Amino acid sequence: MTNYYSVTLKFGHVGKHSYIVKSVPIAAENGKEAAYRARWMGRAKHHEKYAILETVKITKEEYDAMMIEKKNDPYFNVKSKQEQDLFCEGIEDEICYYSDD
Repeated sequence: MTNYYSVTLKFGHVGKHSYIVKSVPIAAENGKEAAYRARWMGRAKHHEKYAILETVKITKEEYDAMMIEKKNDPYFNVKSKQEQDLFCEGIEDEICYYSDD
């Protein structure tokens, strides 16, 4: 049986020692599988231990709305840093930086 999840995780390709947090819709049998699929999608911080911030079960309607939102998000549609600089206006406001703690 397929369930729907919203997985919030850290994504990269926004500069050294920095990341961006986004939620993505994932269809999976359980939350563990959803988190795994999200971790290995493009642009995600694959090898970071705490890349997955939250996994929440959602409805099919919420999943469909998130899919449309993701499809229209320029961050997920660019193929290079140059395209990102050109098409992702305001992305610098979403960037988080790792602290030196």
